[in-house]
Amino acid sequence: MKNPEIAILAVLVAVLVAGWAVIQVDIYGGTSVKVTAGDDGTDVRIDGLLPSDYHYSIYSGADVSSELYYWYDESVECRSTHQMQSDFFDSMDALLKVRNHEAGKRADTQALVEMMERTIADGTVSKAAVYFCGDVLPKAIMEDGLLDQWIRAGGTVHWTGNAMGAYVTSEAGIENWNPAAFFPEGTVADGSADLAHNHTYWSQRLMPTLSQCTNGLNVTALNENGIRAVSLGLINDDGFSSYAVCDYGSGRIYVLGMYTSAVFPAYYQMVSADVIASGIDTDTVESFSGDGKKGYWGTDVSIDYSPSAGDVLYLRLGSPFVNWATTHAF
Repeated sequence: MKNPEIAILAVLVAVLVAGWAVIQVDIYGGTSVKVTAGDDGTDVRIDGLLPSDYHYSIYSGADVSSELYYWYDESVECRSTHQMQSDFFDSMDALLKVRNHEAGKRADTQALVEMMERTIADGTVSKAAVYFCGDVLPKAIMEDGLLDQWIRAGGTVHWTGNAMGAYVTSEAGIENWNPAAFFPEGTVADGSADLAHNHTYWSQRLMPTLSQCTNGLNVTALNENGIRAVSLGLINDDGFSSYAVCDYGSGRIYVLGMYTSAVFPAYYQMVSADVIASGIDTDTVESFSGDGKKGYWGTDVSIDYSPSAGDVLYLRLGSPFVNWATTHAF
């Protein structure tokens, strides 16, 4: 890395058991983090040469998918180029790696069908997530309702592009499908939505600059339709969000509202990697947070909060706008 003095170093710790847990992880540049969580609070020891600001949050109600798949199929036409998709997934892997989350597995259409059928059959749907950034869905998972069934059973989809379901693709080429296949008519921006400038709960905790909601979800309208939706980015005056998540049966769908034929801005991928690694969803709240300054060598941070089973501690060292982080989950 060219500028280690401005690097982000972040640690994500998922506390899986009540009582106490200890973890020590070595991260970039000789820095290590040790977390001790117990009934009397949480203690964090940060060792490393360089000084840095730090910020921590404890999330409750998060749900991390352990298996991430990227749909990537060069045998079919997409509305985003295959090269752009490949670059996007390469960047996502780099961002996830330094958050200590497993890299995504690239899956063509046949592999995706097999994964969805397998996880439905063996009851492991809730452990899997699929990322689509080609602005199309494979026809093979749409014509028999497989994708709908898979999400409703507990699967997670990350989507960026026009209304999810508006276009499908197969060896025969791209076809128009149904722009209301997953969301009621009028709840997805039609490409003319004004930029979002209004902060939400999560925009102030994630990335406060996600303003493009060209293809974003209208979280206000979804909630009015009885569909639980939460804005993770900024929201415009009409209720359209630059980044949102909504419940879909027992599963969920995340939607980045950006215009996909353009180059993907790095900060969109950064916030997406944060959400994937931390498991932020419609049920997640920030239970506790704080910040401070780490000097040279070691720093002890005492957090007056005892995590409950399933809580997530996220510790960030450095600026949130620099493309470097690392996490650890246990």
